[in-house]
Order: sequence, then C-alpha cells, then structure tokens
Amino acid sequence: MDKKLKLVSLVASFARCIFFFGVFLFVPSFLTIIFGAFAKLFDLSESVTSKLATPIMIASYAIIILVLSLFFLLLKTNIFKVTKTRITKVRYLIDGALLGIGLSGIFQGAVMLLSKILPPEIVESQNAHSSAIMGSGVFLAVLYTVFIAPLCEEIVFRGLMITSLEGSMKKIFAVLITGVLFSLVHLPSLIALGYTLLLGLVLGFVYIKTKSLIPCILMHMAFNASNYLLFIPKNIGLYILLIICIPLTVYALIDIMRKVRN
Repeated sequence: MDKKLKLVSLVASFARCIFFFGVFLFVPSFLTIIFGAFAKLFDLSESVTSKLATPIMIASYAIIILVLSLFFLLLKTNIFKVTKTRITKVRYLIDGALLGIGLSGIFQGAVMLLSKILPPEIVESQNAHSSAIMGSGVFLAVLYTVFIAPLCEEIVFRGLMITSLEGSMKKIFAVLITGVLFSLVHLPSLIALGYTLLLGLVLGFVYIKTKSLIPCILMHMAFNASNYLLFIPKNIGLYILLIICIPLTVYALIDIMRKVRN
C-alpha cells in the first residue's frame, strides 16, 4: 500500500510539473501564432514584426503569471507562498547576485572559446536569438531580459516545478529534471541549451539550499544583466567578467554552503 501511495504521489507531482511546463510553453506559442496570422492578414513588414517580438514575450510572461496565479487562487492558496517567494537573509541575496555575475563571466568565456571551434551556423543561431531580442530597442530588451524573464522563469521552474517534485523524490532529481526542462525552452540555440542547463542546475541548488526564491531571482537577473557588459567597446566588459568570474563564483558558493550548514 505504501508503494502505491508513493507511486500516486510521484505521478501527481509529474502531472503538476508538466502542467506548469505546458502553460509556460503554450502561452508564448499561442500569442506568436495569433500575431503571425495578424501580421500576414495586414501584410506587416518584417521590420515591424521584429520590433514587436519582445513585447509579445513580455505579454506572454505576464499572462503566464496571471494564469498560474488564478490556478492557485482556485486552490485557495497564494502562488508566492507556494513558490517560497519570501525575503531571506541579506547574505543569501548578495551571494545570489554575485553568483549570477560570476557564472555569466564563466559562460561568456566558454562561449568565446566554443565559437572558435563550433560550426558557424551554431554560433549564428545564438547571435540571431540575441539580435531578435534587441530588435525592439534597448529599453524593452533590458526590461524583458533583466527583470521580467528572470522573475517569471524562476517562479515557474524553481518555485513551482521543484516544489512539485521534491515532495515525491530526492531533491537532486527534482533539480536535474527542472534544469533539463529549463534548458529545453532555450532551443534552437545549442549554445544556449548548454549554458542554461548548467545555470538551471545552479539555480536549483541555490533554491534548495536557501529555501527561498528571491536569491534565485536576483542571481538570474544579475546573470542576464552582466551580458550587457559585452556592449562596452574593445571587449572591456568581457575582460572584466573574465577577471572577476572565478573569484565571485567560488566565494558565493562557499558562502552559501557555509551559511546553510551553520
């Protein structure tokens, strides 16, 4: 009987996880299809459609949070309570931000090396993704990548998915599963697939250790914001990231482990 209950719990956990993942995939896809049909109907130019790509994603993420919030209201609970979106120790918040900056430098260094050995089409797919985001202008690009995307993605992938899975399996498996799902939504760029998998695993680790979503959100925001240093001329921003990335990452990870252990 105990095994049957565990199996039922596991299936229910996976069902909730897939539901959250499905909502996250469906809403942007649906809006994109609707907008594509609208653009075709009114014969909008490519320049106009490219400028509206980021606003569509911003609207999609807002709808995702709204839909999931209503879902939990029907269950008579609060999405922010479920996801452990609560203020934690200031030290954890600082460590999260530092870890985001450090990992950004590590991944940018890895991308720089990989770009020299990978086929050009793989590198171009990553550049095309970045260009599409910037097509709507710097303000909307920063709003989306630094604030809205990290908040929404952390609520869904760490807050809801890990919370759903960790009650019926070992936490390491919950982190692995959500890390893989997090990376898959960044296809078709194979480069993004690789570093978002590692980023997702570290974010899951931080969520499990700190028992709060806020450090993960700040880490994700800092990671994305650090990428804008690459726009500094003569690769100065990249060199800054490469110099500070290892010390920041090591310090933040050790500090989180030490504080949690204490």
